[in-house]
Amino acid sequence: MNIKYQEIIKNVKTIIVCMSKDYKIIEFNREAEKLYGWNREDVIGKNYLNLFVPEEYHEAFVDDVHKILEGQDQVSYINRVKIKDDKELIIQ
Repeated sequence: MNIKYQEIIKNVKTIIVCMSKDYKIIEFNREAEKLYGWNREDVIGKNYLNLFVPEEYHEAFVDDVHKILEGQDQVSYINRVKIKDDKELIIQ
């Protein structure tokens, strides 16, 4: 991975969570750690859907991801997520 890329991802003041097509977390920056309450090392390789999306919202989340992967414009994306201690937040 490019060192510049790593530094940008690490230090940008925006939440960045990257995942594979099967929802495995492949990147999780400092801002994501702050929001979700989990350390990067504890979530890399784990399934984002199972870890962070409340079960009743799985289908809607999967539908939104498929739209994005198909190239559909997503002007606003609102998602309900679980953070540490099983609290829920709505993020955009």
